[in-house]
Amino acid sequence: MNERKPGFNRWQIAAAYLSQPLFVKGKQVCVNPFKFRQDYKVQILERCWQLDCKT
Repeated sequence: MNERKPGFNRWQIAAAYLSQPLFVKGKQVCVNPFKFRQDYKVQILERCWQLDCKT
């Protein structure tokens, strides 16, 4: 009855948002959490797609 829906864990995204590297040249810090969430999901999907193409 309480099956978890597939998708992205909110706490995992929040932890990634809070652990962004600060003061690192070449890395941009995303201040908007909603934009970060969207970009994070796209990065995960791209990574899965690349892994699928290699196999």
